[in-house]
Amino acid sequence: MSGTIDWTAIATFALALVTAALVAVTVWSRRAEARGRDAVALRAAVYEQLENLRRWQRREPVRIGQDQLGTLRDAGPSFDQIERLIGQVALPDDLGVYLVWLVGDTRRALEHIDETLDRVAPPGSHDPAALSATNLQDDWELLLDRLQVFLCLIQAEAARRHFGSVGAQSAALSWTRPRSRPPGRRAMNRLSEEIYLQAPPFPAGRASIRCSVGARDAAAARIEDARAAQSAAILGPPVG
Repeated sequence: MSGTIDWTAIATFALALVTAALVAVTVWSRRAEARGRDAVALRAAVYEQLENLRRWQRREPVRIGQDQLGTLRDAGPSFDQIERLIGQVALPDDLGVYLVWLVGDTRRALEHIDETLDRVAPPGSHDPAALSATNLQDDWELLLDRLQVFLCLIQAEAARRHFGSVGAQSAALSWTRPRSRPPGRRAMNRLSEEIYLQAPPFPAGRASIRCSVGARDAAAARIEDARAAQSAAILGPPVG
């Protein structure tokens, strides 16, 4: 009969709607869980680098002196969370490849520093002239710069994914700010990495621009200008 309601068809349609809704909820839930895991992994990597920078910055060779050079060994950075991030999170290819290279070559640079320490700061060594005869200060500066790049790139990726400004308060910490380097030093280091150390291209995404050589040089210059202005304000205009 034309007026008869086909309850079977209605029930089938309703079941299909419920099934589709459950599938959609399941997909959304899994995506939310994956996004949450990614956020946790990025946050852990950020805080690992903050700790690396804190430990490394406190042991600047020209400040701690010859007697304390051996403590540089205890400041060696950890990359456990970085490696977990690379293995568990679907990073942009250029970022993932660059982080893999950066971890490996930073460890190579640390081995070079350890070799220098074996030579100039063995246990019981108290030779005050040894430090000036090495490139240890330059090696330390390079490692500090690299650790800051690690931090910058991870924070940039977190921002790209709209996870918020992870560790944003770290910008107020002196050890996370780019240090002023001799003109062209960062660019020269980057060129040397590409030529001699087989460094891959620097990540090209918009979020990574602030971590590039030019951006870091500009940020360091702004910090130096701000310090000079602050000193001038405190000391006042020159007398005479």
